[in-house]
Amino acid sequence: MKIQDIMTPNPMWCLPEDSSIQAARIMRELNVGILPVVKSSTDHSLLGVVTDRDLCLGVIAMDQHPQTVPVQKCMTTNMIACQPNEDIDRAAELMEEHQVRRIPVLDPDGILQGMVSSADICQRSNLSPDTTHHLLKKIKETTDDASKPRASTPHKAA
Repeated sequence: MKIQDIMTPNPMWCLPEDSSIQAARIMRELNVGILPVVKSSTDHSLLGVVTDRDLCLGVIAMDQHPQTVPVQKCMTTNMIACQPNEDIDRAAELMEEHQVRRIPVLDPDGILQGMVSSADICQRSNLSPDTTHHLLKKIKETTDDASKPRASTPHKAA
């Protein structure tokens, strides 16, 4: 089974110059915890992602005003990605290795195609219950520094 079979295609995104409050409001409206950050409204090259965690720890906990802090100041640029035609096992491996629950899906040119989450894998894939249980267990492990992104090195889509 391929990532394109279970991913959320054409996810909502934000721009680097958007305010943190704009990103937070989009997340609230869509009931999501992550937004891809793309270059422009016409160029969906992925620059990073902003998570509810980024907004909380990078803006609110730092006593900054979300109306004035652009997304580019708190977004995560050290990210991993996968491609639509990769096997879902690859997405699960990346989630385990980097302890993340959601991964952007990019075409070979780095253009945003979708998002795949651990929930997508657990609910819609053909992976065994043992494999999905292991995935969830690994990505839920605590890290040494709760305020730092868990991914240590970027992964370029193959």
